[in-house]
Amino acid sequence: MKINWQSQTKLDEVYVQTKLDMEYAFRKKVSKFLIQNQIEECCDDYKCLVFNFFVDQGYFEISPETPEPIYSNFLSFWKKLSLNEAS
Repeated sequence: MKINWQSQTKLDEVYVQTKLDMEYAFRKKVSKFLIQNQIEECCDDYKCLVFNFFVDQGYFEISPETPEPIYSNFLSFWKKLSLNEAS
């Protein structure tokens, strides 16, 4: 999967490490969710699945760059998955 970082803030080393930790937790949670819900792959290893990470606000959204039908399928599950809560 691809994650686009969106930020208007100058990123120092500590800030970047914190946000990298958030991204890692997000990737782990999404991967688990995809496997548990048997969401069909749109390509090898979900590499066409794209998210936007709004770094300054600390949340993620699925990007419209994600091709159909995975974009629509993922949106239908979006409310079931608390993607913006680390776990």
